[in-house]
Amino acid sequence: MRERSSLLAAAFAAAMPTAGGCAEDGVGTSTGEVEGCSRVHEGDLYVLEDTDLASLSDIQHVTGAVLVSMGVRQQPDLAFLSCLEIADFGVSIDGNAWLETTKGLTQLTELQNLAVNSNPSLRTIEGFENIEKIATLDISHNDALEEIHLESVESIKLFNLGHCSGLGIQLSGNDSLVDVGGLVNLASVGSLKIRGNEALVSTQVLDALASNGAPPLDDVRIMWNPKLPEQEVNAKLDALGVEGSRWVCGNAGGVQDECDCGIE
Repeated sequence: MRERSSLLAAAFAAAMPTAGGCAEDGVGTSTGEVEGCSRVHEGDLYVLEDTDLASLSDIQHVTGAVLVSMGVRQQPDLAFLSCLEIADFGVSIDGNAWLETTKGLTQLTELQNLAVNSNPSLRTIEGFENIEKIATLDISHNDALEEIHLESVESIKLFNLGHCSGLGIQLSGNDSLVDVGGLVNLASVGSLKIRGNEALVSTQVLDALASNGAPPLDDVRIMWNPKLPEQEVNAKLDALGVEGSRWVCGNAGGVQDECDCGIE
């Protein structure tokens, strides 16, 4: 099994053993009366290959994390979580062979972290129209991903798009993603890491930050995106400003030697 590359996966995993209120079937127990979209699920909510999805239809608040890992279950979207408004720790969508879109979270208004990793059929990240702030956004290993729609998001503390390791030898980004144009209102990013995305040709994220008057970035790693013009990236970062560390290498027309993705 391929090792999970998500920065958030470790955090979610660390939270799993200590989170309370989970039943043996992985759906979990709840507190309060069930009425419409009013149910509160205490602790982490696991959505697995054998989970009864209908039993989740009235959950409004999850006090831990929502972890969607359905394996080979033929479920194309997240409509079964249409009542969910709040996920205190965040949402991890990881290891769903047939998931095509994240659409379905129409009521979601609050979450700390969002991880979307290792979903080979996923084409579109969408359905987060009410989310304005995300602490950590991690997107990688989605081979068919073509579009990211997060138009309402204005602030991200850590944005990680793809991964790589060593001297660009192991790329594990989002192989079909050409641009990231769905972040038009993004006005603030603390740490920005764009690495190992084989098809990426656009610096639209940097354009959005510039047009929205973003403050200087704290930390930047834009590495081993073989079709992304390195000269253009550097010019836009110069205009934006980077107050902390800055590593830009291994991209199209850029420095290849000693471009080690393990550098932090």
